[in-house]
Amino acid sequence: MAYKSISLSRKTPSPGSPATLRGGQIARASRVGGALRNQDRVPQHGARLIGRVGSNGAQSLQIPNADDPGGTLSQIYPTSTDTRELARFRWTLAPGYQPAVSLISLPSGPTQKSVVNWEEDVQVGQVVIDVTWTAAGTATRTVEITPPASPLEFKQVPAAPWSAISERVELILPPDYNTPAEVAAYSSAADPVTVEVVVSAVGSPRVIDLAVYEVGVAFAQDATDDPWPFHCFTNGIGQPLGSPSPVWPVSTVTSTDPSQGHRQAADVADEQPRALGPVLWAWTAMTSAEAVSATSPTPWQTMSIAPAWEWWDGADLGGETYPGVSASAGALARQHDLSGDALELRDEDGVIPVRVHVYGNTDLGGGIARVRVQVGASSWVEVDVDSPTLGWFTATGELRCGVGVESTTTLRWGGVVVTCAQLDVLAIVVEHARR
Repeated sequence: MAYKSISLSRKTPSPGSPATLRGGQIARASRVGGALRNQDRVPQHGARLIGRVGSNGAQSLQIPNADDPGGTLSQIYPTSTDTRELARFRWTLAPGYQPAVSLISLPSGPTQKSVVNWEEDVQVGQVVIDVTWTAAGTATRTVEITPPASPLEFKQVPAAPWSAISERVELILPPDYNTPAEVAAYSSAADPVTVEVVVSAVGSPRVIDLAVYEVGVAFAQDATDDPWPFHCFTNGIGQPLGSPSPVWPVSTVTSTDPSQGHRQAADVADEQPRALGPVLWAWTAMTSAEAVSATSPTPWQTMSIAPAWEWWDGADLGGETYPGVSASAGALARQHDLSGDALELRDEDGVIPVRVHVYGNTDLGGGIARVRVQVGASSWVEVDVDSPTLGWFTATGELRCGVGVESTTTLRWGGVVVTCAQLDVLAIVVEHARR
């Protein structure tokens, strides 16, 4: 199988000139590539935020500060061995992209162990990132990040905490990501890869903010496959292609290889807005008020046959008195030809295709519950949750998406029991779906 590949490393864009496609020019790969690579600038030099977890804007971190960990009657610090889930995200990997995490933290605190009372234990502070890629098969990788420990008494936060902040950035690649065929297995636009990231803490890391995002790394594809979200001007081992023989820019290199010329230019322009788009919203049940003994977040729950609603507002706790998040934030997901100088939609609505992932279960037995993500009186997507076992449940649909300050769309989500006793929800992700 012949593969074409392209490096998506984040380098400064160097756009080419359209003059290289005009008549009378030899259609060398270097000339044609310089012009068509303009279409690759956004996906090649961008990054997509998936979700985040941390102190969530609270006044204090989950790990206490300045309390003596020795001889307490109750547990006030985590143990050194328990793994505590902080967040969970699931999304469709953009072609050629791979997940990464950025961690900002303060020096880690102490841990405790139970003897007669709760006593100080060995110092442990670690953030664990578990990643699962699912395509034709499944691959997993675990990354452990250990922030610096506090050198102070009781492992306190320094008096000038902002001077003690540390940062770590980790790019997480699949274990089988070496040959063009292996890279191609994680690059498909037609049959995309699903990624799940679980963020956990062991011991007492003081996480201010941890962002999960994805960045372009490498794209590869069988030369005969469609569609093409990028232009591939190298062969399968990264060497430049030779010059095609015609004087004019060609529509294909061969009868079975559409990886160059004006035919692929049109294909890429059509494919990119279909395959590439933001993660619109991500929510996790974890808050900074969670007990340090909890190994997983307390789920959002309802036992009501009438809808119980939550509002996204970016803070620890939501409520009807909070302003919520406008769905016009999703304007970035709209196709490029639906806005601009020639078409103003300030007071109009568009629609965007979305995929909604819900991590939860029907607690207290089987049956069916339903989660709804809604942006207006007649615009929502519903996901059925129909298992007592915790897992991901997914549905696709379309949501209204206003543009500008006149937009009346405001996001809320809620749940209702249908034939079960209770609904538990621990995470929701709403992502742009392939058109």
